[in-house]
Amino acid sequence: MSQNDGIVAAAGQLRARPLGEADVTLAAIGGLVEQAAQQKADLVVLPECAYPSYAIGSVEAYRAAPIRRSNEYVTWLCDLARGWRIHIVSGLVEETGNGLVNAAVLIDDAGRPVGVHRKQFLWDRDNEYFVPGDRIEVYPTRLGRIGMLICAEARGPEIVATLSAAGAQLVAMPTCWVNTARAAGQFTNPQVEFLVEARAREFGLPFVCANKCGTEPDGSAYCGRTLIARADGTRAAEAPAEAESIVIARLALGAPRKAWIPPARRERLFSSAPAARPPQGPAPIKVAAVPGHAVERAEAAPELLFETLKNSGVRLAVANCRYEATAERLRSVSRPAGIELLGFPDRTDVYESGRAVGIRGLRTGVLSGQSARSFGSARALALEGSAVLAVFDAPADLALLRTRALENRVFVIAVAEDRGLVIAPDGEVLARTGPHAPQAAIAQIAPAAAADKCVAPRTDVFEQRRPATWAF
Repeated sequence: MSQNDGIVAAAGQLRARPLGEADVTLAAIGGLVEQAAQQKADLVVLPECAYPSYAIGSVEAYRAAPIRRSNEYVTWLCDLARGWRIHIVSGLVEETGNGLVNAAVLIDDAGRPVGVHRKQFLWDRDNEYFVPGDRIEVYPTRLGRIGMLICAEARGPEIVATLSAAGAQLVAMPTCWVNTARAAGQFTNPQVEFLVEARAREFGLPFVCANKCGTEPDGSAYCGRTLIARADGTRAAEAPAEAESIVIARLALGAPRKAWIPPARRERLFSSAPAARPPQGPAPIKVAAVPGHAVERAEAAPELLFETLKNSGVRLAVANCRYEATAERLRSVSRPAGIELLGFPDRTDVYESGRAVGIRGLRTGVLSGQSARSFGSARALALEGSAVLAVFDAPADLALLRTRALENRVFVIAVAEDRGLVIAPDGEVLARTGPHAPQAAIAQIAPAAAADKCVAPRTDVFEQRRPATWAF
């Protein structure tokens, strides 16, 4: 089979088990690899810390456990890969001279170790057990060039950009997606809902993501839903939420796309200077995203538009005006109504918006068109202290817009000719409108939420940045 034919990829979903059941886990891994091979898969990906467990309790507990050491586990995997003639990517706890590492190993179908990726974006309890990795590499195989990510690293656009720039054709992603659902019986996580989709599409790379299901002894629950995504972001296969299982899909290898980043933004991305943190900002305020078609209807009598927004309690509006002169004319009406209008992308810096109507401390950055389609400009504005990103000419790609909010922990107010959206720092869509919906999407935002860059305990999205390891 040639690379032009694509490959058959499998992702194995394991049930979470404690360290004391490592033998049961090992048998389950063997079973998943066998199932993948019997279904003619070329590659099988297994979860983060597939062996011996993610919840190891402590470094001391791990070292005292009667388990296969990491080199023994890799040798066992090599025998498995050789026996079944299949490539394997598996997460594992790796023992190194510097300490324990949350790692992923790639083994080819001849049973040879090809490469190891060590997680550098550490999530919550990772910080208790593991030391971070310091390299991002792509590995050539008979199947094509494979890059690896581990779980939370997908939240960092720079890591995926580095893999893409190095020529990756597929991303293998061992993961332990925690269940973030708020109701019993539901299973979700931002990565499975929209983040992987956006990453695949932005960088032109298929993703093979293997998750766990069930609950750890410490109560951490996983959402399952192991996912294989094509290079255009569409779902090729998805596992159920609660069952140990294998999913299979044929994938065309990606043609990676290099990220477009303006030179000034690139300099900020690669700077090791600390991120500027948004101030706690004003008390919660109501904002509106006004699409272009609503602006056009309002031009004859803009007072009606702003009277409606004022009656809804709106203090800041982002409107997709076609011309700067239109924005200025509407602003002359909005400000007497106590509403600050951002109507045209006439600034590229981070500035305090709303001062003219008495809003203090709200730092805003502006994007438009191509700048929103690549992560660099949004990232740079967030690093400079934006709490809100106002996106004009916003792409129709909802997953991408949600990702811009999530990866930077900022609010996104996005407008285009036929739509308006308000998105929270966790990627939740707070309000949206469309061609046949009301004239504005209105939501209340709490700017202080964008000042907090922690997505989990001990997991700050900016403090985890490691520019020295990137190349894009």
